[in-house]
Amino acid sequence: MKKMFFSMAIFVLLFSAISTLSTSTAHAISFADPATKLKGYFNTVPFDSFYMVDSVGSETRQPGLLTNTDDPNRSHYSKDQTPVLFMDFPGVGPWSGAFTQAYINYTLKREGVSVLAGSLNTGIGVDKLWVDFGNAGSWGLKYDAAGNASGSDGATWATVREGHDDPTIWTVESSFILESSCLRVGNGTGITTFSTPEPISSSLFLLGAGTMGLKRLRRKKKVS
Repeated sequence: MKKMFFSMAIFVLLFSAISTLSTSTAHAISFADPATKLKGYFNTVPFDSFYMVDSVGSETRQPGLLTNTDDPNRSHYSKDQTPVLFMDFPGVGPWSGAFTQAYINYTLKREGVSVLAGSLNTGIGVDKLWVDFGNAGSWGLKYDAAGNASGSDGATWATVREGHDDPTIWTVESSFILESSCLRVGNGTGITTFSTPEPISSSLFLLGAGTMGLKRLRRKKKVS
């Protein structure tokens, strides 16, 4: 009887110890604990910046058109311009300096339909990247009208832009994974849009304004 009681007491003590250990361990790997940023647990973090610019190296957002009444801030490119995507990875937070590698996938869509896709990765100390849409090396996949993907075969912005002279809305979607010592410490997504080309109504407006200005100038000359 004493042996049985002794065995039960030991069992209770062991169970209590294991429960305590489990509780403390669970607390130690709490998702909200900054220390877990290096334990391989995913943490969703946004891009610091994700938008269109006019050239590689620029961090100035490509301006939009006031005639884009649905979104005046949407970047716009004329026929002779090549879009460039700017991405700035998270630089503030418990994960700062924690990641040593970032893997990025991005897709270009025309009116909501995928046309090109690419991927790249960064090394230690690189948190800002640019994607030149006119560079064939920026793209690894292209999509046909049915949505089937295949090798890009040197496709670029000029390839997918050709034949689309009507005002068009383009969308860029991206996702990334941050790693540290082969452990994934964060992930996130980004999306931005831009338009091409100059809407006819806007072009006519500018042409009309220029013509009226020229006529006024001529009148002033005749009066003087």
